Amino acid sequence: MKHGCGIFAGSLRQSLWSVLATAAITVGGAVCGHTADVPAPPPTNRMPVTDQYHGITVTDDYQWLENTGDTTVRTWIASENQYARKVLDGLPSRDVIARRLEELHRNVSSQYYSLVYQRAGAP
Repeated sequence: MKHGCGIFAGSLRQSLWSVLATAAITVGGAVCGHTADVPAPPPTNRMPVTDQYHGITVTDDYQWLENTGDTTVRTWIASENQYARKVLDGLPSRDVIARRLEELHRNVSSQYYSLVYQRAGAP
């Protein structure tokens, strides 16, 4: 079953997985003290947008990243992917992590909407 919509759903999902995996590994490395070889991530520009929601003013510095049709956003996604690839490919345990992520990705999530209610003691 495919999830997501739009032309960039797959690449955005892949980018998010890369960013999440990189963050998890970076945090894991920080806990273990192995961050010396991890390069700094590419900078992310702040472009504040202020909106009003029910009378409350909210400023979001990164709302511009929601526009996946913008070439600037696509460039940012590509740079994040390159960074993630560099960090992930340099890990000594990369193969173990890759196999585990593939295993998790292959497994199908439970689909609770297809469960059938049965009264206790019913066949």
